[in-house]
Amino acid sequence: MTLVYILICCIGLTYILKYGSILGWLRNPLCKLTFFRELFKCSLCLGFWSGILLSVALYFIEWNPLFYLLPFASSGVSWISDGVIRLIQTKEMLMDKELEKS
Repeated sequence: MTLVYILICCIGLTYILKYGSILGWLRNPLCKLTFFRELFKCSLCLGFWSGILLSVALYFIEWNPLFYLLPFASSGVSWISDGVIRLIQTKEMLMDKELEKS
């Protein structure tokens, strides 16, 4: 169950880094560099680095050898959750267009 919470934290960290206005002050200057611009466009890549950040933090709290795999799991889960959220948002926008027509 702890792994589920950790993966949810990875998703949250990825979303805050990618979309959150609270870190806009950090994201905007970084995105002027090509590496970071491409990194913040890709939830798969950003999820991987979020997993690495949490692995490093967990190393000092309570280390488990399975946390070596956390960046890979975080990458996949972040990518899937970003796709699902985009799908929901697209469907919502299409429904709004349909309501405006009627």
